[in-house]
Amino acid sequence: MVSAPRKQEADDLGRVELLERVLSERSTYQLFLIDAFENENPWKIFRGNSFLNQTEFISKTPSSEAFNLENEIINKTQTTQKNRSFMIHSYVEQPGIDKLEIRPQAPIYLPSGIPIRIQFWAYSENVNMSAKLILEQKKSQDLYLELGNFKFEGWKRVEARLEIPEKNIRLVQSLQIPLKVKGIRFYSNPFQTKGAFFIYLDQMTVLLETSTAIYSGSEIKDNWGD
Repeated sequence: MVSAPRKQEADDLGRVELLERVLSERSTYQLFLIDAFENENPWKIFRGNSFLNQTEFISKTPSSEAFNLENEIINKTQTTQKNRSFMIHSYVEQPGIDKLEIRPQAPIYLPSGIPIRIQFWAYSENVNMSAKLILEQKKSQDLYLELGNFKFEGWKRVEARLEIPEKNIRLVQSLQIPLKVKGIRFYSNPFQTKGAFFIYLDQMTVLLETSTAIYSGSEIKDNWGD
């Protein structure tokens, strides 16, 4: 019981150190802060099945070496605070069926480049729900990209590879049509307990490949060893 959290913290720190090294070695990689969740751009529940749909920016953040190091990396190019996180408080009435979607109030456009990896911090109390990032782009259908599951205890650094279709890569690189963060959709698992739940989000970033070559997402070379 005692060793598990320490291992998770060590893993988180190792991933952040890897990110720092990759950014220093690859000039075509750029780290972009989607949101620090400090209430500069409020997020709201756009769609939910519950009578209990509450969001709030609260003074609850990770207290780990990995979080602090990642904040230092972000601050090299984009100044951000680390005083608050974004709380989602809702209710699962029908496990496996209920969904919840949050959207930023102001548009969040990604800079020129192809998003290849997303990182963020999340707090959960074994909430058996998964999530997908929704990206919007003109001349294309919305993209729904897997973010992972929230069935864990406490704060965790969540990281996922983003597979962008070749068509959307061409829209970015040939026609200069940017991708926009439309929202995040949460899906309840059939084994999720019926009732209220909390999820907190903090410090969400995306890693962009800014080279001019056009290639499919599966051909993007990175140093993560997936």
